[in-house]
Amino acid sequence: MKNVFLLLALCSVFLSLQSCGGNDDESVQPVSATDFMPLEVGAYWVYEFSVGTFSEPSIDTVTVTDSYADGDDMIFELSSDSEFLMMVFIPERLRLSDGQLFDDTGDSNTLFLTADVAVTATELYTEEVHPDLGSVIYRYQPVLETVETPAGSFDCINIEGEIVSLDTNEEIHGLRIDNFFSEGVGMVNAKKYFWANATPIEIELLEFHLP
Repeated sequence: MKNVFLLLALCSVFLSLQSCGGNDDESVQPVSATDFMPLEVGAYWVYEFSVGTFSEPSIDTVTVTDSYADGDDMIFELSSDSEFLMMVFIPERLRLSDGQLFDDTGDSNTLFLTADVAVTATELYTEEVHPDLGSVIYRYQPVLETVETPAGSFDCINIEGEIVSLDTNEEIHGLRIDNFFSEGVGMVNAKKYFWANATPIEIELLEFHLP
């Protein structure tokens, strides 16, 4: 993710998840992140991908193409019809280490998903977008939220990001990034924004297949 934000900010065009109703009282127990993002080879997710209201939504598919051990870790390779989707939402390479998934694309190594309640009281990490722009503070929200998508209704955890702009008058300041994951399904909805004008970029699940 970090590379995505830096790339979009430096290009002065992009930043690099709507929200959902209905909170449950139930919280998840400590589990592997792959329980909320199954990564068996052959698994795929079909998403509707939209950028504001500038154009018609497109449809893109993310597929798990390979997996292998790297010491005590597992590496998962993914592919997509859209390079932009993978730059912004789902990395092309994920590393499972100590039950957590990390973006292992290039030298990123930033946290992609955790489902461990032990970390919920603290910030997961702060992503510096650009020295002159601001940052995004990510937190894990373990209380399940009901998310409605064309693929169905899902109870989800959220890796939520709070956008902190150095210029607090900017429209993007205070907006929330959502990354909703459902157990046994994967990412079902995600939303980010262009930094310059706070235009939303969103994906939502249309269908999925798990081997």
